[in-house]
Amino acid sequence: MRNSIIYILAASALVLTCKNFDSADPSPRNTFLKFYEGPYGITAAAMEPIPDGYIIVGNMIVDDVANDTVFVETVIIKTDDRGNRTQDFSRIAGGTGKAIKPLLNSGAVTGYVVVGDVIKVNPLEEQVANVSITSLRGLLLNDNLVLQDTFQVADLRTSPAEIKVDFTGEALEVTDDGRIIVLGTSKRAVPNQQTQPAEPFIIAYKNGKTPDWFKRYELNDRTSQNSRSIHYNNGKIIWATAIADVAGDFVNSWVGIPIIDENSIYPNFSVIGQNTNTDQLFVPKDIQPANSTSFGGYGVIGTYSDDQEGAKGNIFFLRVDINGNIIPGSDRYFDAVQLDGSNSALTNRDESFAIDEGEAITATQDGGFVLAGSVTANSNKNLLLIKVNAFGDLVWYKTFGGGGDEVPATIRETAAGDLVICGTNTLGNYSTVFLMKTDKNGELTN
Repeated sequence: MRNSIIYILAASALVLTCKNFDSADPSPRNTFLKFYEGPYGITAAAMEPIPDGYIIVGNMIVDDVANDTVFVETVIIKTDDRGNRTQDFSRIAGGTGKAIKPLLNSGAVTGYVVVGDVIKVNPLEEQVANVSITSLRGLLLNDNLVLQDTFQVADLRTSPAEIKVDFTGEALEVTDDGRIIVLGTSKRAVPNQQTQPAEPFIIAYKNGKTPDWFKRYELNDRTSQNSRSIHYNNGKIIWATAIADVAGDFVNSWVGIPIIDENSIYPNFSVIGQNTNTDQLFVPKDIQPANSTSFGGYGVIGTYSDDQEGAKGNIFFLRVDINGNIIPGSDRYFDAVQLDGSNSALTNRDESFAIDEGEAITATQDGGFVLAGSVTANSNKNLLLIKVNAFGDLVWYKTFGGGGDEVPATIRETAAGDLVICGTNTLGNYSTVFLMKTDKNGELTN
């Protein structure tokens, strides 16, 4: 059955719709479109280019019927520059993988670091808050994807009377001198832990897994949801987060751009949307540096909705300067149906004709950005790419879709100016990881 699913997907699932200022010829059939399946469904978490191809991290939920158990495995996929797998999957049980980075020495890959988390459940715990405990987990692999070592951020107290802190791992950065910087969130050790704010923390490692420094940041009882990426530049650390007044629920959330000095006590924030609505969803998903030849700084993508459940979602884009300040007036909002009618950004961000969600972003060599998200059409999620210039003005957009749902996790521009997108295709209850390449105009390439 799975072979037939892959055949259907490869043959017809991702159908290109071209919507830009000039009509385009249909894309050729012989295209760069790869699918990676396992014995169970795999969802994509992140992808990064490496000198000879791509490295992908995903997650597989294993239903072990024989032992009456279900558990998560982190799956690492390594490919050549054509997307062909160069070796078997690396499967590491015990938790999730959310971000991956190569470890480089003089431009050569010496290994990989993965960050995610582990959830341990014990229904017999004395404290209800300890029935489910989450810890950050890091994996250090060699260039052949063999696990060499692990590191963790966990509450190691053993007294059954003490409530433990929950930690999750979400994003990471590797500096030029080989240090590993990890972004996560934590929940306080109190009886009503489930409703407590999720607060960001940063931990930095040197020499592989040796902790260098750790800082946790309180948000005055507000809760946060961090972006899938974090960046280090000249001693500054920057990421994007959603901040909300109501712990555990993103009611009236807004965008914050924290920027900190290494090992600093508290981050500076630039915000947008904090005082503009009493009931909104405003969640950034990715932040990436602009091309060095453009204005510099960063581009941010996410989802905005005046409905707290996201039912009226639009994709948003905004620019951040090199000092972490949101550039006034840089925010743009996109709805796929509105794009069909006007080829422009929304003039009223609260208008929504389709459910659009922003997931990933990459800078382009011409100073612009390409946004990757999804649009829900006919009960399916289709991949949506939006090209904007340095000012956020629309240049072109494309949709790709077919059977099932297509949701991107990462988009990157190659040195040749092509675009590589990694994500998840879900058909029924079975998920596969896809990797596809387009040219700079969003046309599928060979």
